[in-house]
Amino acid sequence: MKYIRVDSYGTCLNNAQLDKRLKENYLEILNNEDFLSFIANYKFTIAFENAVCDDYITEKLWRPLTVGSIPIYYGSPSFKVLKFII
Repeated sequence: MKYIRVDSYGTCLNNAQLDKRLKENYLEILNNEDFLSFIANYKFTIAFENAVCDDYITEKLWRPLTVGSIPIYYGSPSFKVLKFII
């Protein structure tokens, strides 16, 4: 079986370190070009909502999509299928 490394920047596994400029003023950089470029480096992004409620969908789903990263999503049960028009 082949394993793929998963980078974890959170407090649980924490096997990767964020660049210092991305750690500072965390809430202010969420839509910053540097942060979006950071997300774009990953083919997949784990996107878990803070709450699992109908119609509660946040930037955790949309931000990876805007930069070409595929979100592995857990959240709103009303979110069923995302259809792309190409």
